[in-house]
Amino acid sequence: MSSLVRYGHRPLLSRVFPDADRLFGDLWPRPWMGVGLPRISAAEVTWSPRVDMYEKDGEVVVKLDLPGVDKEHLEVLRENGNLVVRAETTKEDEVDQEGYYRCERFHGRYERAIPLPEEVKDEEIKATFENGILEIHAPKREPEPAGRKIEVT
Repeated sequence: MSSLVRYGHRPLLSRVFPDADRLFGDLWPRPWMGVGLPRISAAEVTWSPRVDMYEKDGEVVVKLDLPGVDKEHLEVLRENGNLVVRAETTKEDEVDQEGYYRCERFHGRYERAIPLPEEVKDEEIKATFENGILEIHAPKREPEPAGRKIEVT
């Protein structure tokens, strides 16, 4: 006579997670495991804004979304072959956390380094900022001929 064993169906992921938690738990704490990540303030966080970059009419055009940034807190530099954009946004007013339902708006620093082609004329780069969108136009030099004929004398 054989005995019956009750089969408890457990999905594959529920069997894998405990093993992965034991293996990697100390390396990558997960908030849902009750360990949580250390608290950091918005002033300590630097975000990388989203970028569109394309070439049009002989120039490189770069557009960045910088919501909530004032023009006075915006810096655009050309460093080491990159276009570097730095910005900062601050809270307008402090909110008492008690009774506050949700806080999803970002306040802090933005920074992004975007490699530009070597053919860009650094001295002619222009930037405009309107409605939270930074638009940069970087004209390109005419490409040098791939070769030239050398006259033999």
